[in-house]
Amino acid sequence: MVRNGYKQTEVGVIPKDWEISELSEKARIIDSLHQTPKFCENGYSMVRVADIKPGDLCLDETLKVSDAVFEEFTRSYRPKRGDIVLSRVGSYGITSFVETDEPFCLGQNTVVIESRTLPRLLYYALNSGYVKQQIEDGSYGSGYKSLSLKNIKELIVVLPSTVSEQEKIAQALSDVDALIASLDKFIAKKRAIKTAAMQQLLTGKKRLPGFGECKDYKSTEIGLIPEDWDVSCLDLVTKLSSGTTPSRSQEDRYFRNGEYYWVKTTDLNNSQITTTEEKVTKAALEETCLQIYPSGTVLVAMYGGFNQIGRTGLIRVPAAVNQALVAIQAKPNKLDSEYLLTTLNYRVEHWKSVASSSRKDPNITSQDVKAFTLPLPVIEEQQAIATVLSDMDAEIAALEARLAKTQSIKQGMMQELLTGKIRLISE
Repeated sequence: MVRNGYKQTEVGVIPKDWEISELSEKARIIDSLHQTPKFCENGYSMVRVADIKPGDLCLDETLKVSDAVFEEFTRSYRPKRGDIVLSRVGSYGITSFVETDEPFCLGQNTVVIESRTLPRLLYYALNSGYVKQQIEDGSYGSGYKSLSLKNIKELIVVLPSTVSEQEKIAQALSDVDALIASLDKFIAKKRAIKTAAMQQLLTGKKRLPGFGECKDYKSTEIGLIPEDWDVSCLDLVTKLSSGTTPSRSQEDRYFRNGEYYWVKTTDLNNSQITTTEEKVTKAALEETCLQIYPSGTVLVAMYGGFNQIGRTGLIRVPAAVNQALVAIQAKPNKLDSEYLLTTLNYRVEHWKSVASSSRKDPNITSQDVKAFTLPLPVIEEQQAIATVLSDMDAEIAALEARLAKTQSIKQGMMQELLTGKIRLISE
């Protein structure tokens, strides 16, 4: 039953006084040239599909084109502040809002939308659930899907009939976007601070209170370190072993209704692991080489794709691990697990270099991990360093949780405000 003051439409229930129309009635849609130009080192920005991301358009990482190419690609229309750019192919249906006066042109498979109504509100409408569903329904092609110019023009949008209500909705959502942007920047700043702290603490350039007063430095194979630190390869201060992957042909016996955590490469988060995507059964432990590693074991990915190599995790629950991972158990009073995890994360490019330099297929081996050399303060200083960096991680994680919650709130607001379920009008 449709409540009083509302009406049923093809995109759902909306207020009776709201307008429903095709996008082409509320905006001019201009297609890009369907050709790829020659790029140059300096010049005008060209916005391609990869440059179109939710939020305000960012030109920082765009490819550049010459004056002549820019003039050719903007002959029919020159994008301006207040426009909306939309991707048609690949990551189709993604929009960015133009909040800049810097001139740019559009690459192929994109369109620019010149709004005839409040631009920011139209941008939010194009990101609403009911429009996203139309975009998905209107896409065509198998695998590499795309949107036709006709489908874009025929997208149905609903908007308040009064400018006042339009402005209030746009302002409310803009305020949330501003909060999200500020949180993003704050998180980036905190990450940069942590990276700087890692560089200082893990090389001994900065010593924590109570450690290393008036100590000098010495040259080693890994660079300059405090004179009271040692250097060791992992083989001397840890016990290493590789994981096992039970046969998938025994899916029901080894995996279905599993009760023991089983860590795969995709579970690695460069941080602490408290749960896994899959679990293995008791039969898998009894009939294969699987073993359960204790809490505190550090894991490193040896293969599974170049971007996965060197990823880490520190299990906080007893767990088995798959064959792509090496399990590292620190020897008591020699090496702190969290200090090791942080050191491995700080030196992740080391693994990329090893994986790509000497082998046909990018990977690292358990022997490479055994040979990994790291600086070793006394165990108490290792723990103090790990605690400082762990506290920074916790602060960043809290900010990220707050960001995720704010983004979720925004999605709920969009659903309510852009369909008129909640009205921002004066009584």
